[in-house]
Amino acid sequence: MIPDVPISSLPPLPDALAAPASHAAQPRPAAAVSAPPVPTREQLEQAVAQANRQMNAIAPSLQFEIDPETRTVVIRLVDREDQRVLRQVPSVEMLAIARALERMQALLVRTRA
Repeated sequence: MIPDVPISSLPPLPDALAAPASHAAQPRPAAAVSAPPVPTREQLEQAVAQANRQMNAIAPSLQFEIDPETRTVVIRLVDREDQRVLRQVPSVEMLAIARALERMQALLVRTRA
């Protein structure tokens, strides 16, 4: 069963999907296009906590977390009996690669400055 999610909490559709086909060919003025607001860290943490509460009612073995270094959402499938992680997306290895790339990028910025 899919949890009920209020429509107001869903992000808006991109302009290409939201506009009727007849309006798709017309260019939009640059001033009318704006980026969606970036959620704060507190908003992200609240969203993850809410997702964990809702998923616990449906599938108690599914956990959501935000990796503190890469700020990536991590989803884990955990064995209910021994709390062993069965599957994780992104994988531990991919998170390690992302962290290493961020450190390398920071070193490049420092050496160029």
